[in-house]
This record gives sequence, structure tokens and C-alpha cells, in this order.
Amino acid sequence: MMTNKIIEYWDKNIVSRHIGTELQWLFKYLNENNITNVSYIDIGSNVGKFYDEISKEYTVNKCVMVEPSESLFKYMNEKYSGINSIEMFNFAISDENGSFELDNSVTVSIDYFNNIGVNESINLGLSKLSKHRPGSTICYSMEYFLTDINSIPLTDITFIKIDSENMDLQIIKNMTELFKKNNINPFILFENNYHNDMSSDDANEIMKNFTSKCGYEEVDLTYSGDNFIMPIKRK
Repeated sequence: MMTNKIIEYWDKNIVSRHIGTELQWLFKYLNENNITNVSYIDIGSNVGKFYDEISKEYTVNKCVMVEPSESLFKYMNEKYSGINSIEMFNFAISDENGSFELDNSVTVSIDYFNNIGVNESINLGLSKLSKHRPGSTICYSMEYFLTDINSIPLTDITFIKIDSENMDLQIIKNMTELFKKNNINPFILFENNYHNDMSSDDANEIMKNFTSKCGYEEVDLTYSGDNFIMPIKRK
């Protein structure tokens, strides 16, 4: 019961502050391209706040959410019960298939706040996949997920949101050839968070390869934090 109360508090009072800038970028893109109906993929959906805000402004034809935290996934299952446009999966996404350890920020936060009570410093969005440690969290590569699990036709994907805490660029690298092969370039939101896992040279090479091959504008990875990848407008 305490777990649900803490997640609900995070959902209703705090998480919106963490996604405001990303939503502004997304809404600007949708409005400038006269897009009113969306189908999208949310990697690291947390409590589904993106859907909550997007569905206020646009018609969501299909939303596929992926969330590896069991606690958050169960919360969303109850929250979105009966909404046919939402499909949810409880596993992780990276650049390979396997089973790995999840450093679950939800478990850590709940243990902590059970002792001192919920306050404004709570953050249930910091879970990380530890690929160097085998574990019980199932993981699929982004390419495999898009082609073998995802139910949205590739050409119908309006945008993809990626928030894996430490695997965003690996995920982007993994979908490069698939995007090129299928000639698709949906708008992408991601977190520039490579710094503890690869060099800046490797990160920039991944992004340069992806944008040049798949029809996107160049992306500056100088500063960490939220970022986006803008499709080049097709003539």
C-alpha cells in the first residue's frame, strides 16, 4: 500500500516538472507539421505522464509503453486499465537481448521514504540497466522490439521517446540500420546521458552516423540532459 501511495504522489505532484521541456519540443514539432493524431513509442514510460499530457492536446491512436520497473508497471496497469489505445510491456530496451540487473530507483526511494516520509526530493525516474551484471530483468534490443514486438507499423510511428538513464545512445545506434532500411525518421526525444558509459568521440560518432544515414538534423551532444533529434523535412 505504501508503495502505491509513493508512486501516486510522484505521479500527481512531481513527475510533470521533469518532462516539461521535452513536451514543449514535441508539441512544437507536432504543431508545425500539422499533426493532430499520433502513434508513438515510450521507452522508459515510468508512470505514463507523457500519455497523460499528450492525450489532452492530441488524439492518440496508439501508444506503446515499455517500463522495466515492476512497481511502476503494475501502477500503470491499474491506471490505464480499459484504454485500448495503450499497450504496455514490462521489460527493458537496450542494444542486445538478454537478462540483466536493474538498479531500480523505485525500490531505493520507497525504502528511503518509508522511513522519513514522502517529500519533494523523491525521484522515481532514475532506474538503470546494468549490462555488466546478469539479473532477472529481461532486455530486448531496440531493433528486435520494433520489428518483433511493437504493434505500430514502422511507417506510422509519429515519435519515439527514449529515457533509459544510461542506454539512450546505444538504443539509437541499434535502430540506425532499421530506420535506414525502412526510410523512416520519426521525431525522437532522448536523454544525453552517455558520459559514464562511453567517450565523447564514440557518442558523437554514433549520433553522426544515425543522423546522416536516417535523414535527421545534426545534434549537439556537448551538454548532458534532455535533447531531441529533428527529422529533416522531406521535399
